[in-house]
Amino acid sequence: MQTMFKDGSVMICGFVARDAEHRSDKAPYTFSVKVGEHDTGGDKPDAIWASCKSWHAYAGQIRKGDTVFAVGKIDTYTNNEGKTYKTLDCEYVAIQGRGAAAPAPAAAPDADLGDDYEQLFSDDGVPF
Repeated sequence: MQTMFKDGSVMICGFVARDAEHRSDKAPYTFSVKVGEHDTGGDKPDAIWASCKSWHAYAGQIRKGDTVFAVGKIDTYTNNEGKTYKTLDCEYVAIQGRGAAAPAPAAAPDADLGDDYEQLFSDDGVPF
């Protein structure tokens, strides 16, 4: 999944194929996120990958198979040969699930809250 906001921020969510890399203390953590697929008319659709970089130490915990949610701005770089690369410079990174699938949702609370309902909600339905 990927989306762009009016201010230029980009939000992505997807599967990570390998552990985040960190080359030195002066370099960000780097990782790639599968954000979708593109049908090219062949037998199998091509994966769409987002290259990401993050200066947050938390990004170092990203492992192969994780589902990652990230928000940031697009950083464009052109090498000496004139090829342009785009990277998501992550301002926020969160690991949403470990392994091939995201964790199962928590069990739904009981519909009857009984006496606790008055403690949790005021008359207007707002918590606390």
